[in-house]
Amino acid sequence: MRINHALDAAEATEAAFAKAEKAQSLSLSQQRQAAMLRRELAQTTIFSALDVEASRTFAGDLDAAIRQGTKRHYIADEHAVSGGYEQQVSNEAAMALIALQSALKLLVERIDAVRNRLRAEQIAAELRG
Repeated sequence: MRINHALDAAEATEAAFAKAEKAQSLSLSQQRQAAMLRRELAQTTIFSALDVEASRTFAGDLDAAIRQGTKRHYIADEHAVSGGYEQQVSNEAAMALIALQSALKLLVERIDAVRNRLRAEQIAAELRG
């Protein structure tokens, strides 16, 4: 995993936070959590200091608000074998939260990959030494 991919994910996550804030998608408690995570992202030590578990939890906590902003409709279609299909429509706030959740998950995945690589390099150096 290349470090620049993780840094790109951090930038994308920051942009997603800004978009969610602009769409007023976050509850008050989520705004506080977002502010904390944004401060961590702004630091140059995200590879060692970012609380990955808090980021995962925050991403999961967005599910309820996403569901609330997403409506499901059944579309009857006489040409479909099943007789129709379900369509989901999300409002602007839910779309911003979906983007934020996706960005957070990618960030966590990439930070984990960098940390694993750094740990592997450390172990390899210890074995050589």
